[in-house]
Amino acid sequence: MTARILFVDDEPNVLASFQRQLRRRFDVHTATDALKALEAIKEAGPFAVVVSDMRMPGTDGAQLLNEIGKRAPDTVRVMLTGDADQATAVKAVNEGNVFRFLTKPCSSDEMTTVLDACIAQHRLIVAEKEIMRRTLGGVVKMLVEILSTVDPVAFGQTLRLRDQAREVARALAVQKPWEIELATLLSQIGWLAIPAEIATKAHNGHDPAALTSSERAMIERAPEIARDLIADIPRLEGAGEIIYYQNKGYDGQGFPPDDVAGDAIPIGARILKVLIDLASGDSGAPPNRASFERLERNRERYDPNVLAAARTCLMETGRDDAEPAAIVELPVARLREGDILDSDIACDDGTLVLAAGNRLTHAQLVKLKFLKTTRAIGEPVRIRERPQAR
Repeated sequence: MTARILFVDDEPNVLASFQRQLRRRFDVHTATDALKALEAIKEAGPFAVVVSDMRMPGTDGAQLLNEIGKRAPDTVRVMLTGDADQATAVKAVNEGNVFRFLTKPCSSDEMTTVLDACIAQHRLIVAEKEIMRRTLGGVVKMLVEILSTVDPVAFGQTLRLRDQAREVARALAVQKPWEIELATLLSQIGWLAIPAEIATKAHNGHDPAALTSSERAMIERAPEIARDLIADIPRLEGAGEIIYYQNKGYDGQGFPPDDVAGDAIPIGARILKVLIDLASGDSGAPPNRASFERLERNRERYDPNVLAAARTCLMETGRDDAEPAAIVELPVARLREGDILDSDIACDDGTLVLAAGNRLTHAQLVKLKFLKTTRAIGEPVRIRERPQAR
């Protein structure tokens, strides 16, 4: 595919010259000022490279390239100027974060050489981001799959939280919504370090007083364990902080016992705090009016904007305005990846294998097949099914 280049210069003859000389090698676009350049990026982008003149009326080239860096960070930026002084070069580098600096007049051969280097850099940036995206996605999927087999109750909560967090983050128009989604998916992996018998006591709704002080302390520190588990994974630092503060009240109360409170708590953690507390008394059911009234009685614990957004979008999501899901009963052998459980799957001795509400993963199906060879599993299993889905 021909690389797309945007030239910005207030001299039409300069733009016409570049277009004439380079159009056979590149997909050349032009703009005569900063405003038109930003409009082109919005309407015709993305561009692999932007080449901007430094001296233009209004917004200069350094300011323009700085703004382009915010709107299109993958675009490689080049400064073209008739001023070869050191101050201009420093401003171009510091403000525009330019990849190359060219002076006028610039020959066609020199420009072609620079553009080839810029395109190679752009491909490297895009490839690195794609590798990181796939690597992060694979790591998160692996960790969540492990959680699904070790602690099915925590896994079920993770999936519900992920879907709800996505809605609330969209309603609040937060930056880096992907980071909140990743943090939500990983928010419960700290339970991997909790002994099974203690996790069972906590999940089964036992009176907190039935837990010893050391057991309560262990459960309280689950977010810290989760953050530490992902601490060495690149690009997950922000998600780690969200996870760490997921149980911190807006008033500063709760874990961790530090001075962080209010808007100093990461927005993703404030969202998780509301969603986790909504889920704590609803046994996996969608939030309803009573759920929010329960939180309102302790409203100082929650970011009021997050609580209002959750009430609006989750109550709307919970309305019965869609075709209700049918329920079918199937043997374990006929379950498929993506099926949503309407009932628990348990062994005949009562041991919980997977909780209702789980969306079955490949790892869970493998686990069920292995279990069936050694233990009796209660069948049939109730599955939620929309008529058009199967």
